[in-house]
Amino acid sequence: MGKGASSTADAGKTDAGPGGGRLSRIAARRLSTDASVALDLLRALAAILVMIGHVRGLFFVDFGQVADKSLAIRAIYFATSLGHEAVMIFFVLSGYFIAGNVLRALARAGWSWSWYLVRRVTRLHIVLLPALAAGFLLDSLGLSLFGAAGPYGAAEAYRAIVPVPVADRLDALTFLGNAFYLQDILTQTLGSNGPLWSLSYEFWYYLVFPCLALAAVAGGGLGRRLAWLAAAAAILVLTGPLIALYFLIWLAGAAVLIALPGPAASIVSVGPRRFLAPSLASLVCLGVLAISVTAGLDRIAADGLVAVAVALLVATLADILHDAGDRPAGRGWVRYGAAQAA
Repeated sequence: MGKGASSTADAGKTDAGPGGGRLSRIAARRLSTDASVALDLLRALAAILVMIGHVRGLFFVDFGQVADKSLAIRAIYFATSLGHEAVMIFFVLSGYFIAGNVLRALARAGWSWSWYLVRRVTRLHIVLLPALAAGFLLDSLGLSLFGAAGPYGAAEAYRAIVPVPVADRLDALTFLGNAFYLQDILTQTLGSNGPLWSLSYEFWYYLVFPCLALAAVAGGGLGRRLAWLAAAAAILVLTGPLIALYFLIWLAGAAVLIALPGPAASIVSVGPRRFLAPSLASLVCLGVLAISVTAGLDRIAADGLVAVAVALLVATLADILHDAGDRPAGRGWVRYGAAQAA
């Protein structure tokens, strides 16, 4: 085995003791089909909220300009005002799932940066590169047909969607910066596609978390741990304070994964009450979303509240519907309760 391969294998080795036991517990835990469906539904709802938020900004006036603020109108504007909050949902879910992939690989002593990066970059680029190409062509066509009028010139009515003139950010350097996840770091987002900001955040979090995990559990002594910790710190410093701050929101999802009990336990009772916790967590989440949109809180503080509420919801869904290895086969809480009573 070559030196490089040996180093990769060593990086995946975990220490014995509490850290190793915790990793084993995380590796043994599996989401059930129901839990996967529930979390996929949450992700789909977040995607829909992002989409309709952008659509409303392009075709409808701001709520302050609406003359008839009936209850129905208020409800419609509330439901279409949650695009930014939906991105926080994505961050929490990303932290939950990506942290699981990383920690399970470490638990198996099978961590490989090349394996991990190929998977992550492929999943991002298969969507990002066509989107960049299509956006570049459509924005160029729009500028040639309509000039700097309307959204292309960042007219006031469209400034929430396109904050600066499109021509100022439609060049090869900006294209390349977005292709390498440097938007909002060294370049602006490409053309009129402002939502690209979140992809740069995601990509750098994909790099920071494994560094922190390796610093916490990988073998090789104190020097190697400090090196991984320094690498994580360097990434956060170089990407800027805002990306570093929002990493805490991404980590909320990872914290859910780490904090939940092992596959043989559950923090929520089985039986009819098993649906009470996610129902209550959903209500809390809706309440926090309403506060975020209407209470005029500081943006970062509001996003932090949303992250906590979403993490609570993810925790209840993952815990109640997880695949417990010691539960009897078959569906239904009655069968499980009868087996426990016996």
